[in-house]
Amino acid sequence: MIEVKAFLIPHGMSQLLDPTFVPIREHEEEARKDDLLLYSMLRSTVKCTKGKEFLMSEADTFSGQRVWAKLKEHYMGAGNIVAELAKDDAYLFINTPLPEGTSSNTIRLADAISKWETHFATYVIRLGKPVKPADKLDFFRRYISNVKEFQVVFTMNNMVKLVHNGRGGKDSINEFQPDEIIALYKQHASLLDHNNKADMIERRPQIETELNHINALRQ
Repeated sequence: MIEVKAFLIPHGMSQLLDPTFVPIREHEEEARKDDLLLYSMLRSTVKCTKGKEFLMSEADTFSGQRVWAKLKEHYMGAGNIVAELAKDDAYLFINTPLPEGTSSNTIRLADAISKWETHFATYVIRLGKPVKPADKLDFFRRYISNVKEFQVVFTMNNMVKLVHNGRGGKDSINEFQPDEIIALYKQHASLLDHNNKADMIERRPQIETELNHINALRQ
């Protein structure tokens, strides 16, 4: 499902994700070409038995839009157990803090943030409606709350808010810029990961010497 949306949106074809979409007369020919392209794309990517059944049911129309509507209703419709479980799993992940003591010495922080973003995107899709920017930021900050190395980013953001409000700005800028703020955390995470990797490379000879010494003692 996510792969289909990722393909359509950059090509300006996201309207085909709406089962009720009907192109205006001037755009009918172009929309038909997009519909055929979506059908071809689904035929090459859909592997499940039910999906193939939906593709065959539209073999006369070659309508990707209609196949998509059937797939969405079957796998993500109201009451679908698989969809509900996937939504619950994604919600649990984005709303659960990383373990206490998590740092760039224990995991790659940038990878952890990317994983959170993937689960958040899954949650929004399964939810079927947008999540408020402020709520998104709350979820994210809860997720990274145990990473002490991120405290500097939180402090920097508060300083920006203080300057912004002191100049007559709005009471809070978080609600309007969650993605930018998350990007700051991700940038800081990448820097921490890089520095930690560089430190490990620099210390590698020392570590190897210590390991050789331990092995010699064991013998």
